[in-house]
Amino acid sequence: MKINRYPPRKGLMKSMAIMQILLQTALPVALSMSATVRAAELSQNTHSADKDNINSPYSAQMTQAATALSSGNAAGAGASMASGYAGDSVEKWLSQFGTARVQLNVDDKGNWDDSAIDFLAPLYDSQKAMLFTQLGLRAPDDRVTGNFGLGVRTFYTDNWMFGGNVFFDDDFTGDNRRVGFGAEAWTNNLKLSANTYLGTTNWHSSRDFDDYYEKPADGFDVRAEGYLPAYPQLGAKLMYEQYYGDKVALFDKDDLQSNPSAVTVGVSYTPVPLITAAVDYRRGQDSMDETHFGVNFRYNFGQSLSSQLSSSEVQNLRSLAGSRYDLVERNNEIVLQYKEKKQNNAVADMLLTTVKDNSPADGVTANTVTVRATTSDGTPVRNTVISWSIVGGAQQQAKAAAGSAADDAALSAGSSVTDSNGNASVNITSKTAGQVAVQATSGDISRTATTTFVQSVGSLDLVLTQNNSPADGSSQNAGKVTVKDTNGNVMSGVAISWGVNNGAKVVASDVQSNAQGEATIHYTNTKGGAVTLTASAAGKTASVNSAFTSQSEVSAVSVTTTTNNAPANNSATNAAQALVTDGNGQPMANTSVTWSISGSSTATLSSAATVTTNAQGVANVTFKDSVAETVTIVANAGGRSGSSSAIFTQTAATNILVTVQQNNATADGTSANTVVAKVTDSSGQAVANAVVTWSVGGSAKATSPVTVNTNASGEATLSVSDSVAESVTVSASANGAQGQATVTFVPAVSSVFVAVTANNALADGSSVNTFRATVTSPSGQPVANTSITWSLSSSTANGTSSLNATTDASGNAVLSVTDTVAETVTATAKAGNIQGQATATFNPASVEVSAVTVTVPTNNQMADGSATNQAQALVTDANNQPLANVQVTWSITGSATVNATTPLSVTTDSNGVATLRFTDTVGENVTVTAMAGGKQGQATATFVSAAFGPLVIELEHGTGTSAINVATVSDGLELTVDAYPGMAEGDQITASFKVTGDVNPDSPGGTILPDITLPVHTVTASEVGQPIVLTFDGSGMLGFQGETTPLTGTGTAIVVKPSTQQQISDSTSRVFDTW
Repeated sequence: MKINRYPPRKGLMKSMAIMQILLQTALPVALSMSATVRAAELSQNTHSADKDNINSPYSAQMTQAATALSSGNAAGAGASMASGYAGDSVEKWLSQFGTARVQLNVDDKGNWDDSAIDFLAPLYDSQKAMLFTQLGLRAPDDRVTGNFGLGVRTFYTDNWMFGGNVFFDDDFTGDNRRVGFGAEAWTNNLKLSANTYLGTTNWHSSRDFDDYYEKPADGFDVRAEGYLPAYPQLGAKLMYEQYYGDKVALFDKDDLQSNPSAVTVGVSYTPVPLITAAVDYRRGQDSMDETHFGVNFRYNFGQSLSSQLSSSEVQNLRSLAGSRYDLVERNNEIVLQYKEKKQNNAVADMLLTTVKDNSPADGVTANTVTVRATTSDGTPVRNTVISWSIVGGAQQQAKAAAGSAADDAALSAGSSVTDSNGNASVNITSKTAGQVAVQATSGDISRTATTTFVQSVGSLDLVLTQNNSPADGSSQNAGKVTVKDTNGNVMSGVAISWGVNNGAKVVASDVQSNAQGEATIHYTNTKGGAVTLTASAAGKTASVNSAFTSQSEVSAVSVTTTTNNAPANNSATNAAQALVTDGNGQPMANTSVTWSISGSSTATLSSAATVTTNAQGVANVTFKDSVAETVTIVANAGGRSGSSSAIFTQTAATNILVTVQQNNATADGTSANTVVAKVTDSSGQAVANAVVTWSVGGSAKATSPVTVNTNASGEATLSVSDSVAESVTVSASANGAQGQATVTFVPAVSSVFVAVTANNALADGSSVNTFRATVTSPSGQPVANTSITWSLSSSTANGTSSLNATTDASGNAVLSVTDTVAETVTATAKAGNIQGQATATFNPASVEVSAVTVTVPTNNQMADGSATNQAQALVTDANNQPLANVQVTWSITGSATVNATTPLSVTTDSNGVATLRFTDTVGENVTVTAMAGGKQGQATATFVSAAFGPLVIELEHGTGTSAINVATVSDGLELTVDAYPGMAEGDQITASFKVTGDVNPDSPGGTILPDITLPVHTVTASEVGQPIVLTFDGSGMLGFQGETTPLTGTGTAIVVKPSTQQQISDSTSRVFDTW
């Protein structure tokens, strides 16, 4: 089985974004159908229906943080919190229409495969019935899967809800689809549901395995979830699921099973609404199992803490009213089954395609031809050799007729090998223009394709033969292009394309070069100015500038400022116009005018820089500025220019916003705090060049000018220092407007003293040692509001609060530390360049082993003395938490030949797991036992016998004679396969029976002797070690007798072990006479 390694998909987020847009557009329309009914209903049931929705806006983030930290994945907590916040935002928007469950998870490689979204929205909602839709999107194993469901829930029976639903699941990535039907029966403290899944997609190529087909597996599940009415904090659930087919991926695609089933049991405990703990265990056939642990914290900032710590509130979470809009519980991921493809590597057809054509015939640039080789069923043929050859073409025929060698065309290779898609390619070059026929051959299959080479143009020489004609629409400029090849020879018959701009029109042009390699063009224009002439041929382009002279030239450009004194707010505009006249003083229409501004770095044009004069010869422009100043507006036309000045006036300052850019400088008379004043006008636009006057309170002094003009952004800056630790007010005023801000100067730090205020805590991960850092100035006074950075010497020690802190009014900062390892830990506190440290001790924690759970993750190895089974012991405490560094003693019973390859006395790792590996030389079951802290657990491991065979079979025969007679076959002929060495579940037995010899032509049975092969029999677990009886139908064996010699009946059995493809067989014969 070859795994098809697909790269991580990045289309999931795009798909989820599209789905959210559709939900935002479609759901409000759909929900309007029941808006009035639901409004009345919700007003009556606000208390009961909202009990499950009492959540903090940040409960999802708190849950993700707790889960990440409790699992030891502190490094990923930040990413989980960020994605959790995004999911919470989407979930809150969707929850205003129904029930939403959003999960956006990103791993350390940036993959979003575990993300999912589910949403339930009522379409019709009344007191007795509800019609709803449920949508979902997820991407398990890089498969983007969508779920669409419709359902109904009825409440006609007191305290009971009965409902049904239908779902359509679509694996968009793998092209798999199925339909599901479900039923629900809920009451207070109990939920019952059942689902069936039916695949609607036939076998098709698998995206997981190259040599396999896949399709959805049919199946069903039955679920129950309940809570104790007298003690609603305790809940339990039970689920059974069954899927049908061979090679079904129920647990994962690496462990395929036949008709797999699984049972899931789980318990949960909710002491108060704030917290819930749960554990689920799932076990299927072939010793497949998995366990999930979870702790959930939920806090509502809008509800008192006392109510969320009250156990009486848990009852409301279990009511039928509270679960009315719960999501349908079903398996939203499509379970797949696989089937191996039959391999057929014979080439039956080839498709030849020219993927690159019309290259120049320069002997270097290549055309490309690709062949796709397929089998009779259309499957690509990989790793097959394709032979290439040139079989002819127009140029080869011309060469042969002229008596020269047909060697102008060449192949890049004489043969190539097809890739995984059955494709192979070859490049062809040619020195002569024309067609070349390329042939691909594989065995007896040949295909031919034609590729074309065009003349190779080396250069285009473009010159003007007529220029500077009058722009009167009839006088013509003219050009000529000469086409030459790479050797400098002129080329005839080359297609030429022409181009002109600036309003010029082509009067006449040659479309291809003549015998001298030349082509000409003639063109006119009605307006003066430059015209670029372009000639193109075979990928080459040449151009030349020409000109048409205007019949009247610009004599003068007169510029006038028509709007002036606009406010310099970068919005209001001044305006100007240019009058263009000829030598007679007449206005010139349709004349191009180009505007520019001089004398300013901030003024810009608000309208187009190049315009055309109107019928009166006038061109207009508008322009703006952000600085109060005088600028010059300039107009250029026909080599003439004109200008005018314009004034932008100062805008009145109406608001000053002072912000602190740098704060908490040391009060040493040198270090500076920085403030910025932002001056704006009444419209909120920045006021440049405004005069700002600064004033400073307290003992502080300005270290930059106190009178300054604002910059183009309307900002003015002041730096302030102080020699006294204090907070001072800094004020800024401009044009009667005023603003202020407060800056703080902190004492200089002289020392950081760290003391241990609580010591000798237990290294249990929760008990704390406490450190206190005291920051003092050179005069010995405590320094408040100083940033402290803590660091710890141990990788297992953790602070219970942030390692970045600020000293309080007494100059103190406190850090509490936990540890899981008995050791000494040094805590260092650093303030600026000054630091101090202290050391605390964590003592060993006393733990009590509650349970030892033994599993055999590696089992059923060969009993060859080298292959190893592996057992693991999980040691946990009373809270079901794993215990690290606990001594575990292993023992193995039930065999004298088993041998441990790892020590029998070990300690658990950080996950509370101890491991044992062992071998055997005899196929048998052995018991593995682990003991720790007075507790023990055990499991059974199996070694499979390394021997296989020999095989012995027996044929049934009549009483008192060795012949197979009428009595023998009347109720079926039995063939017995005796138990054989190495017999194992899954072995495949093929049995056959054949009669040979000369048959009596008068036999009632006819002249065609029996030849029967039974279907393959697969050995079951209960048949291992027992004889297996296989029966041939005897109805076709009656009425046969030998003519001169007896007939012979031979039975044969072949046993194949699928895991190794080993094979054993045996045959036995009897005289056959059934007449």
